[in-house]
Amino acid sequence: MPGAAPTRVVEDGDVVETGDRRFQVLHLPGHSPGSIGLWEAATSTLFSGDALYDGPLIDTVEGCDIAAYVRTMERQRDLPGRVVHAGHDPSFGRARFIGYWNEAHPD
Repeated sequence: MPGAAPTRVVEDGDVVETGDRRFQVLHLPGHSPGSIGLWEAATSTLFSGDALYDGPLIDTVEGCDIAAYVRTMERQRDLPGRVVHAGHDPSFGRARFIGYWNEAHPD
């Protein structure tokens, strides 16, 4: 199946519609400068890409920005997400994400 040609560049806050589904574009820098995620409010589902996954976060790659990564994690934490579909590793729920956050920020 051939890929589709891009029709525009998406920005934070844009909405991508796929028929009966609507996804808000979230700019999620930190792991890499142009990272985005897709938030579906109707199902409380986050497609986080490489910004969040159930494994050790890699923050030593070229272009990684720790301060931006922390802001991205806080932004994702504040979403009323029910499930996270990440770029790597299995999908997981809110309890795992909050547990992951607490492990990384024990104070």
